[in-house]
Amino acid sequence: MRFTSTVDRVLAMWLAGVLTAVIIALASLALINRLVYGPEGQVRAYFAAVREGDGSKALGILGAQVPEADASMLDGHALRASLEGVHQLQTTDTVVRDGGERATVTVSYQVNDQRHSSEFNLHKVGSHWGVFDQWAIDQGTLPTVHVDAKALSAATLNGQKVAVKGGSQDFAVTFPGVYQVTYESALYSSVSDSTLITAPGEAPALTLDLEPSPTAVASVRQQVKTYLDTCAAQNSLYPTGCPFEYAFNGRVAGDLTWLITEYPEPEINLANGAWSLSESQGKAEISFTALDLYTGKKEQVNQEVIFEVAGSLATADETVTFTPAT
Repeated sequence: MRFTSTVDRVLAMWLAGVLTAVIIALASLALINRLVYGPEGQVRAYFAAVREGDGSKALGILGAQVPEADASMLDGHALRASLEGVHQLQTTDTVVRDGGERATVTVSYQVNDQRHSSEFNLHKVGSHWGVFDQWAIDQGTLPTVHVDAKALSAATLNGQKVAVKGGSQDFAVTFPGVYQVTYESALYSSVSDSTLITAPGEAPALTLDLEPSPTAVASVRQQVKTYLDTCAAQNSLYPTGCPFEYAFNGRVAGDLTWLITEYPEPEINLANGAWSLSESQGKAEISFTALDLYTGKKEQVNQEVIFEVAGSLATADETVTFTPAT
């Protein structure tokens, strides 16, 4: 009896262990099925591919149709950059319906200190080895971003230089994602414009508001300064082709000198691709010795002359050229 009792106890413990192992295995399978093979797992795999810049994998998981648009944002650095401004990304809700055949996964995230969310609709397509569910994201069409670059033929979108044919271009993008357009060159600067894409079907526009670059402004003002210095070097009351002069009916004894005491700082304007220069005021001082022809008396003259500079601007390649008004 003692032997039988011991065997019974061992058998009972073995059966309990087997039952516990089975329960743990079933629970593990259920957990794996939900986290890895469930609808949330498919959405997580999509975001992992986007973060890796693997466009082929991301689009394969998303199952989206690529519209007739530039695909520069769908791979590599540009794809990774779409999530750089998206923070605290997490699954907040999963709703399974239609007898377990369909599901909606909601993800939330933060952009510029504001919470946003996106939904992914999925359907069950079968199972792996008859054990784990197999889900696929419903097919749709990728959203697009329209870039208006004015008269430019290129811009920088999410850190990647892209062609902008005819000054505007549509780009296919993934979601959710933040997209920013900028432009910098020797001639132009721009105020960057950005947008958040949260769902398929969205098609926001990004506009580049161009303005003369600091380099271009400095170049124009230096050209104006050089022009005025050339004028000031002329030994004449009426320097040729210059914006200042001094009317004097007497006789000048010896040479005279001009000195620019306040250089103008013209505003450089850009509108519809055309450059223009606003009229601006400057000051010069003329110095000479006046001779009275009747008395022979000499008198030193120092006179301030206020003048205005006007002219036109023309661009070629990466340079801007100032031409004074005549």
